[in-house]
Amino acid sequence: MTTLKEKLHQLEQLNTEHKGDWVADFEKVLADISTHREPGIIPALLGLLTDSSEFDEVLFSIVHTIERFPDSVYVAELLRASEELAQRAPRWAQILYMRALNNSSTRAVLSGELVGQPPSTRAAVAALLASIRSRRPELAAQVDEVAGTLSA
Repeated sequence: MTTLKEKLHQLEQLNTEHKGDWVADFEKVLADISTHREPGIIPALLGLLTDSSEFDEVLFSIVHTIERFPDSVYVAELLRASEELAQRAPRWAQILYMRALNNSSTRAVLSGELVGQPPSTRAAVAALLASIRSRRPELAAQVDEVAGTLSA
């Protein structure tokens, strides 16, 4: 029986090597991983997001898997990873935050959780929100709602 750690490693290899029918294999392993419902998989999956990927569809599968967790779990892990993710994969960090902003329940959890975050995390999120606000004016109200908690 393959352990969760082994499956995560296999997913990472498939994502970097692109051998054979790797997309189908990637989706199968990701589906297997998602059945575990352990919050510990979220950081590993976030670590697979990269702005240099040629295959956004595969990375969106990761995003959809992460978003299946309860908002409180998903948002806590997203905040924990925000600084590193904003540095390593700023496009995907913005995508994740735009998706959170577009979901009222996720946005509410995000606003509530931001208050207790360390200054460095709050700064990273503030920068992401500012970038989203400038690039996507239609999200200004949602950005402002969340950004308002940064000064609390």
